[in-house]
Amino acid sequence: MHIKVCGLNDERNILEVASLSPDFMGFIFYDQSPRYAGNLQKKIYKGISPEILKTGVFVNESIEKIIAIVNDFEFDCIQLHGNEDPYFCEELKFFMPAIQLIKAVSVGSAEDVLLADVYDDVCDFILFDTKTENFGGSGIKFNHFILSYYSGNIPFFVSGGMGPDDIEYLKKMEMEYENMHAVDLNSKFEISPGIKNISLLKNSILSLKNTQKT
Repeated sequence: MHIKVCGLNDERNILEVASLSPDFMGFIFYDQSPRYAGNLQKKIYKGISPEILKTGVFVNESIEKIIAIVNDFEFDCIQLHGNEDPYFCEELKFFMPAIQLIKAVSVGSAEDVLLADVYDDVCDFILFDTKTENFGGSGIKFNHFILSYYSGNIPFFVSGGMGPDDIEYLKKMEMEYENMHAVDLNSKFEISPGIKNISLLKNSILSLKNTQKT
């Protein structure tokens, strides 16, 4: 199973998380988030192993600003976590075809999952997160059984309140859902917003990495 650790904004903690070799590390460029990472020095991002896909997370940002930040910080992926429609994704992909694009879909019902396939031709991944009034980081789970309604062709990430107690559950989910690509770990692994508990992360990452689809 692939693993994304998201919502990092402390320099020392970032390097500690990077030493655990997650597949993706997410940095939030939404200034209303307590996990905002836009004030970090560029050298922190550039010091991360190239084997880890550095992901810039944006919420209803302009294409021009996304492109500028991604180029400036040399990110590998873009995660759109707002109300961006397929046309926005298509345009962004046109300007940055080499960048992997993740589109977050807020899930409150099966209908939300059913509609996710509109992003099939314009994104590389879908990320299913819990629908709340804010944009992510709620620590609240949604009903994962409704992921069975997903009919899209691109792989998906599971997000929304996943913590250390959910590891065995996530392993079972990966076996059940053919298109499940990764899990997104964030608030349930935090000491405080933006700072992760390295011990909890290490044990969970080791356990998840040992899962193999049959």
